[in-house]
Amino acid sequence: MTRQPVVSAHVALARLARRKQDWPKAAEHFARAAEAAANDADLWWQTAKSLEYAGLPGAEVALARAVTGEGANSETWYRHGRVLEQAGRFNEALKAFRASEGAGGNVGHLAFRQARCHEAMGDALNAAVSFRRAAEAGFDPKQCFRELERLQDSAAPRWIRVDLYREGQTCFESDEDWTLTHARLAAQMDFYSEAIDLYAAISEIKPLAENDVLLYARSLELAGQDAHARIVLENALERLFPNKVSIGIGKIFQRAGMWSRARHEYLEQLSGDPHNAELLYRIGLTYDREYKWAEAIGYFERAFEQSPSSAYWAYKCGHAWERLREFEHAIGWYESALLRQGDKSHWWYRLGVCLNQIGESELANQALLRSVRKFDGNDVQPAATVAVQDFRDATRGRWSLNLSDRAERALVDGAQTLQAPSDLISLAQVVHGLEHSGTRQALLRKAAGCGFDLNAEDRTLLACSLTDSGLHDESVQVLLDSRHIRMPDGVELKKHLPADASRRTRLYAEFWNHRPVDHSLVLFESNHGSSAGCHPLALFRQMLGDERFSGKTFVWALKNNVDAPRVVRECSRVRLVIVGSDEYLACLATAGMLVNNVSFPPYFTRKPAQRYLNTWHGTPMKTLGRSMRQGLVEYENLERNFIQATHLLAPNELTKWALLDEHHLNGIYPGSVGMVGSPRLDALVRDGETLRSHIRERLGVDQGDRLVLVAPTWRGGVSDHEFDASTLVEQLEALASIEGVKIVYRAHRLTEQLVRGIELPADSVPADIDTNDLLAAVDHLVTDYSSIQFDFMVTRRPITLYIPDLEEYQRDRGLYLSPSNLPVGVATTITELLDDVRAGGSVERTEYDAAVERYCPYEDGYASARCLDFFLSDGGRGAELNGRKTVVFHASLIPNGIASALLAILTELVATGINVLLIIEPKVLREQPDRAETFRRLPDGVRLISRVGDTVMSPEEFYLRGVVEAGRSDPGPDMLEKYRASWRKEALRVVGDIPIDAAIEWDGYAVLWAGLVSAIGDASTSHLIWQHNQMGDEQQHKYPELSSLFRLYPWFDEVVSVSEQLAEQNEADLGPRGLLPASGVQAVPNALLFDEVLEKSTAAMLPEHEELFGGAGPVVVTVGRLSMEKNQEALIRAWPTVLQRHPRAKLLIIGSGPLQPSLEALVTTLGLDGSVFMLGQLRNPYPVMKRAELFVLPSLHEGQPIVLFEAMALGVPIGASDCPGNLEAMDIGYGAHLGTEPAILGEGINRLLADNRTARGRFDSSAHQRKALRRFQEVVRLA
Repeated sequence: MTRQPVVSAHVALARLARRKQDWPKAAEHFARAAEAAANDADLWWQTAKSLEYAGLPGAEVALARAVTGEGANSETWYRHGRVLEQAGRFNEALKAFRASEGAGGNVGHLAFRQARCHEAMGDALNAAVSFRRAAEAGFDPKQCFRELERLQDSAAPRWIRVDLYREGQTCFESDEDWTLTHARLAAQMDFYSEAIDLYAAISEIKPLAENDVLLYARSLELAGQDAHARIVLENALERLFPNKVSIGIGKIFQRAGMWSRARHEYLEQLSGDPHNAELLYRIGLTYDREYKWAEAIGYFERAFEQSPSSAYWAYKCGHAWERLREFEHAIGWYESALLRQGDKSHWWYRLGVCLNQIGESELANQALLRSVRKFDGNDVQPAATVAVQDFRDATRGRWSLNLSDRAERALVDGAQTLQAPSDLISLAQVVHGLEHSGTRQALLRKAAGCGFDLNAEDRTLLACSLTDSGLHDESVQVLLDSRHIRMPDGVELKKHLPADASRRTRLYAEFWNHRPVDHSLVLFESNHGSSAGCHPLALFRQMLGDERFSGKTFVWALKNNVDAPRVVRECSRVRLVIVGSDEYLACLATAGMLVNNVSFPPYFTRKPAQRYLNTWHGTPMKTLGRSMRQGLVEYENLERNFIQATHLLAPNELTKWALLDEHHLNGIYPGSVGMVGSPRLDALVRDGETLRSHIRERLGVDQGDRLVLVAPTWRGGVSDHEFDASTLVEQLEALASIEGVKIVYRAHRLTEQLVRGIELPADSVPADIDTNDLLAAVDHLVTDYSSIQFDFMVTRRPITLYIPDLEEYQRDRGLYLSPSNLPVGVATTITELLDDVRAGGSVERTEYDAAVERYCPYEDGYASARCLDFFLSDGGRGAELNGRKTVVFHASLIPNGIASALLAILTELVATGINVLLIIEPKVLREQPDRAETFRRLPDGVRLISRVGDTVMSPEEFYLRGVVEAGRSDPGPDMLEKYRASWRKEALRVVGDIPIDAAIEWDGYAVLWAGLVSAIGDASTSHLIWQHNQMGDEQQHKYPELSSLFRLYPWFDEVVSVSEQLAEQNEADLGPRGLLPASGVQAVPNALLFDEVLEKSTAAMLPEHEELFGGAGPVVVTVGRLSMEKNQEALIRAWPTVLQRHPRAKLLIIGSGPLQPSLEALVTTLGLDGSVFMLGQLRNPYPVMKRAELFVLPSLHEGQPIVLFEAMALGVPIGASDCPGNLEAMDIGYGAHLGTEPAILGEGINRLLADNRTARGRFDSSAHQRKALRRFQEVVRLA
């Protein structure tokens, strides 16, 4: 047979088999046909499909032959790509789809499939680029824009989002949801004409929701169409609230929290109906919600006069008087309200609070008792006596029947170990009526002290019992504690106190704000509550016998299911609280003294009246702080705790250095550092022999045997703990083979969970034996990099470090001390370990003594006593300060010109010897590699201050923050002061009381950072905020929310722009609004890293970049964030004009940013892929810039364009747009003016490529640098 009949025969047999779904036979015949037809691509494709259906191997081979076979085309490649995509081989599928596109396939369809592959690979950026390409090519644009909408980050700036909706609007003209979202975004951006058209279109289809009515009306008012806006609002009022038409459209504004506008409308309505009680009340409410209490009272009282039966209006009068701290007025109004409606528990509570404020504790107690009652009809009397008697009768049987006086006294004496308030209350009832009234009061007082989280029934009972015993003040406190949020009026707690992780932070802030420091409380926490041990336990024991602490209550914070030592749990002066509980938060906010050996949570903020002793937990062999090589600033909360501490404990010079220098506190720590020894070693040093015999007996150590303790540390980072259990088991098994030795194991607290459940060939030391007490019984310590070795040195007994991973550990974590320089045996193998333990150590005594003198110089058994003297003294406060000027910056470190200028000024300031601090958010740096890269470029002398966790604000403060920052009301002085005080608290949390000479918000865009920086320091601190752009333009075109930031400008001493022309422009824009300090806007030019730029420019370019400079055409370069104001879109659209004159010209765009997907899609759409190249963010762009025939900066607006000065330093010809920042930069240096529109821009580039003489010049970078630094020092007042 000839080839064609053979092919036809096999094809026919294959199709027959396929109809019968005999897929193996079909695959066989399709393959033979393909071979016979000289590798026909389509037949190999059919072979592959048949093999897939048959579930047989070989489909991939057949596909590979299909795309290389005879007749392969775009369809073949497309089919190949689809199979690969369905198989999850997305990278290969991408190549197939690109090959199909190159072979002439449908660009839109193929771009869509490429987008799917990019997304499946986690590359959202390139997915967006491909979806845009697909839409531009006309492939189902509606679906493409839906995909782009889905991919777009919900946190993306509104200007980015509105651009997407604007682009897609033609596809969605009949889509209500798309159009409505577009309308909302346009209205929020103040693009009022666009919003009006969109809302008008939607209104024709369906009624607008309430919020959309407001946005529509506001857009109309911005357009000057006030009458139309009023019609929209009145129609909405009639439709949404038909029963409230009489009070007018103020109702709509009130519901939106637009209090000033609501008041304006209500007052208009009141002018026609002056005796309308509801209008009077609502006007009062608008003042109330802006914390204008006096004005609110006037209208509330007028409303009440018109309607005397309105109990709630009387209550609101009382509340406003209370907020003015006019408690007697408030009491009168609360009583009026309760006479009319006596079943309101919160009103009784408020009445009780006010009575207590004027010293009427008995009356306050009665009112507060009513606040916890369950009301029945009109009964408002608390049947306290009956309740107590019933309870007393019930609990007598629980404890004992017919107790004799002597027996009852014995029971009372044993009550000191009780912790549960219900048990204490019960016992108090047992002794009621006997001759133990003092004891009963003591029991009730203890119950009150422990009764923070009592349920309602027990709290009521305790309060009644205290009342019955004449302890009215104690009862009042118990009842006040029934409400953690004591002033919730007007604050929506479900919104502002959510039941999630933020609840603790907000509740802590509530306690911090409203509860005074209790100097009778000492709070202890050890190892984050996983134990009650270490230095805190030793200091607690010392306090028990110290008369200076005789009146103190000791609070121990422990995790659930952690057993406290007997000395703690059986002490009558101890309260145990659960770490993270509400009671813990209250104690943390109010305890007069705090002791911790690690760190309190990120929300902890030391009040000025609190003393905080951080004892740390040992001499470090492994690196701490900035020398740790794992992660990025993983020590942030520890560093923050050291800042918060008034007292730091260090047993030796090495530890002091590690705590201060390694946590950026050298020279700026305002507290005291005490080198007094290690309290946890006192018992070991002083009572070692007693402890030794007791513990060895308990552990079952035979007389004559040596006790060897194996106590390794953990591996990994601060938040990622690792432990090699197999190495531990091998180590213990080997040691157990030594005769005359008993092996015991003590897990590090961070590895206890990791070894739980593993069967170990050695006894684990019982948890209730303190580690430092245990050391007294030990004859030989086997550890690794743990600080336990330094504690054990005081015994002068042998130590062996088993460190088989020494090189790896030094590389990954780092060590301060080489094992060879310590009085220890070093073993890297099991054999070496056994030899050293059998020999009983191998260190010379003189070497050991020298190490003890170096690392344990104060260990005489009395460190605890010295430490308490130190803790109670302020004599060393400020001793660590170096006396130099201190400047703190905040900057986000986004890689752009702002960051480059920051690096330059930080470098200059560090060189002058000034203390330079930078506030960072380590979590953000870890999540955003581009910012982390900027972070790694910081000069070595910059100290870091870490902002960790959420802003610490109470529910009320979050409410205030929403009102003030929304800018829709006119906050009263009281509201503004509380709002500002909340930032002072946050500043205290972040910076503590480090003395600060100047605080600088460098970025100048975010309210959070402006609020924080404005509150740092005290009255002597200069507060400055920088402006790197034309802020009015930024607000108008990109960030309308900047209006909230501008309202904080008066909190700063100086507002600083980075050029003279920019300062003039910003002052002209913002000055008339009354948003600037008296000095207006200062001008401080940016410093630059010119030497670094020149040095980096000599580096070799990447090969792929070098290739772009090959050929005869000119290369034009631009550098900048891919953002609207940088105007790269106009430059790309101008490029076809350039190519008409210079067909081989190339445009290199360096940078990244939110417009990258749309710009890349635009390049492809315009057919410029071979002449416009998006290089992305480069670590070193200067070799590329230096080689350019022309550097172009087409920005719409600039502050002081750093990149222009860098290009000048490189001597590159420059063309830049004529915005003020560019013009001033070119006046200082050189450059030719260009336009910003594509056509003008293209012609200008052609002109400069033909003759670049006007684009060249000279620039004195040294003179510029000197001027920048001098001006900075003048304005910041550092000169």
